[in-house]
Amino acid sequence: MIFSELNLKKWFSKLYVLMSLVGCSYESVKLPDVSSTANDNVAQTDSYSSYTDVDKIQAYGQFLLPVLRAQKCVECHGATQVPKFAVVDSYAAFKAGDKYIDFAAPLGSRFYRRPKLENHNCAPNCDTIAEAILGGLEAYKQQLQSKKSGK
Repeated sequence: MIFSELNLKKWFSKLYVLMSLVGCSYESVKLPDVSSTANDNVAQTDSYSSYTDVDKIQAYGQFLLPVLRAQKCVECHGATQVPKFAVVDSYAAFKAGDKYIDFAAPLGSRFYRRPKLENHNCAPNCDTIAEAILGGLEAYKQQLQSKKSGK
């Protein structure tokens, strides 16, 4: 069986969830960072790179940025700590955060994995924060897809 990049991303996303259930952290097992290729040929028919930066920035500012700013992310990544993906300026925030979005599989996005699997600065509400971010990622994706289809 030949594994496509998309299938590997989905497999690693499921593995991360299983690791978290047994108490392993992302750092304890050095797996490849599946988010590093999030912008590379996600799918032939719905490639992330086929969307314009203008559309991505607008969708990020409308659907993902408000969620990131409403969560604890803004405390560090809103002004003082790199990457500054939660700053008020949608363009600057998008440029800093775009590489953390896995368009094909939002569960593989670093934005989601950090609170959900690594409990990154989110205690005691990591699951709630992760789910809110996942909702933002899914809304971001839906907005881009609806723009492309003209809906």
